[in-house]
Amino acid sequence: MPSIGITGGIACGKSIVTNFLAQTMKTTPFNADQEIAFLLDHNPEVAKEIRAHFGNASYDNQSKANRAFLRSQIIADPKAKQTLEEILHPRLREKWHPQAMAALDNPHLLFLAEIPLLYEKNLSNCFDRIIVVAASEHIQLQRLTHNRHLPHSIALQLLNLQMPLTEKIARADYVFWNDGSEETLKQQCRVFLQANQF
Repeated sequence: MPSIGITGGIACGKSIVTNFLAQTMKTTPFNADQEIAFLLDHNPEVAKEIRAHFGNASYDNQSKANRAFLRSQIIADPKAKQTLEEILHPRLREKWHPQAMAALDNPHLLFLAEIPLLYEKNLSNCFDRIIVVAASEHIQLQRLTHNRHLPHSIALQLLNLQMPLTEKIARADYVFWNDGSEETLKQQCRVFLQANQF
């Protein structure tokens, strides 16, 4: 069974695909966003480094990361984005990389990982197959503003921080298009599973 990487754009439905495939294939996936949330709120070394770079405003009085503040920093300054990634991503890699390497080309192991910055961090050689979950930009903006309650200007800036979806699509082994319903996206997952006979 292969090592599968799942990536794509923000608000495109990556987690829906990851969770559906994980349940069907009976495996526990690695979710980079969930791991980042844990590192931000529960890793004292991470908190110390972030405070050192971004100041005490980066955490609230309950020692939880101030996500709105950190988001404003990385939108305003590309160097801030790079600094935050340098703090978090080596720790992420320590979690998922050994599992991916063990499963790579191994017929008896399966590894499923949702990594939004898979292509940005040049990680494609760590996976046998890569799924990109994509959607139209206006749909992404709609989901960010309506579902996540972000101002339109912030949502647009977040989209502009990412590698263009067209580039990710061009590099993918499989593309799931998610402009429609969750059930339509899940049906694409079923087709993928049937075609690959996991």
